[in-house]
Amino acid sequence: MVNKFEEETNDFDEQDEGWDDWINNEEVDDDEPVQSSPEVISKMSREEANKLLGNEEYLKPVLDNDTLLYSFDEEDEVPASNTIESTNEISGLLKKLAESEERAEVAEMKASQISDAFDQYKEMVKATFLDPKMSGESSNVNLDSDYYFESYAGIEIHETMLKDTIRTDAYRNFIVGNPEFFKGKIVLDVGCGTGILSMFAAKSGAKHVYSVDNSSIIKKAKKIIFDNGFADKITFVEGAIEEIELPVSTVDVIISEWMGYFLLYESMLDSVFIARDRFLAPDGIMAPSQSDIIISAIDDEEWLYDRFNYWDQVYGFDMSVIKLKFTEEAHIDIFSHEKVISDQTVITSINTNVAKTSSLDFESNFKLQILKSGYVTAFLGWFDIVFEGENAQTVKFTTSPFGLATHWKQTAFVLDKQLKVETNDMIDGWIECVKSKSNHRELIVTLKFVVVGKTEIFQQVFNVR
Repeated sequence: MVNKFEEETNDFDEQDEGWDDWINNEEVDDDEPVQSSPEVISKMSREEANKLLGNEEYLKPVLDNDTLLYSFDEEDEVPASNTIESTNEISGLLKKLAESEERAEVAEMKASQISDAFDQYKEMVKATFLDPKMSGESSNVNLDSDYYFESYAGIEIHETMLKDTIRTDAYRNFIVGNPEFFKGKIVLDVGCGTGILSMFAAKSGAKHVYSVDNSSIIKKAKKIIFDNGFADKITFVEGAIEEIELPVSTVDVIISEWMGYFLLYESMLDSVFIARDRFLAPDGIMAPSQSDIIISAIDDEEWLYDRFNYWDQVYGFDMSVIKLKFTEEAHIDIFSHEKVISDQTVITSINTNVAKTSSLDFESNFKLQILKSGYVTAFLGWFDIVFEGENAQTVKFTTSPFGLATHWKQTAFVLDKQLKVETNDMIDGWIECVKSKSNHRELIVTLKFVVVGKTEIFQQVFNVR
């Protein structure tokens, strides 16, 4: 009896006989796949094994889409042209990356330089304006002078001044109306601007005019002079009057439009006095020759509401914070003479022929008589100008609310508390006007006053800027 194990063994033997027949080159159907195993293949010659393994049947996977047959190290074949393009593209990107990194380094370096420069600037400003060790005037002369002169480089400010006919006509009337002061004379125009005063002088017969300005407007002035045929009569000198030199040792006449708000704002008169002391002949002429600062009391609640109370509600919003320092600043505006409720008084007079720079900081007592009952809302300041000389045709103009409006307007010093007054009341006061220590072109005005017969004394300090 043959057991199951023997049957299976006999089966394997029969398979081996079939294999042996195939090995011994017995006829085998080429179309019938040969059953193989590693052991069988190991007994084959190289030629026989290649022939067997070259059959397509043995290259078919047992499982369709077998993931183990995919190699992640192998990629689809890429056309050569695409490979070249990709290589070029990568090279281009690498180049751009390198350039970007270089630009970033440069930008970082520049940013560092700018930061350092700004730090230096902050230290300079701190030292200039905040360091108590720095002297008052010398600490800011260069900075505010540069700003001041550049403010006159634009056309608009000169247009405003030229269109102010009260101002310009007064200079023309004095210069052209007094040819004996100018004919054959050497004239110095301090702060010449567009050259209008220089041309008036040349037209009035001046032998030669030296026109000085430290603003770049002088470049346009030169062309104006040339276009009007005065190039041989007018010579421009660019620079500060304190520093420039003239081709002549003395001049016969000095003309200058130096006035600012409240007359002394901008402090240009200081420079005119330096020009006078450096160049004017002993019997020379100053034009203008006289100026007065005048004040009065006004009652103008309408203006006060428009400029002050307005901020309490703007389109339904509270903007009253803007009012906080309103009464610490002088306000430049045009006021109606109808709002003046007192007489007027001169608080200082300046004779430009003899006055000293030190006199431009001044203090003065004053009295004002109330002409109409009401409330004093502000003190109002303005100035008058006089052109005169020996046997001259005198010319005057005013910037008061009783005259035609000028670009200087008037200067209002608004009170913290409205002052109730009656007709014939007297206001007894004291005023001081000095240059600001932080900016010598600005003014600090202090007012102290009382209504005679009453005990309350008022005092306020104002900035004119």
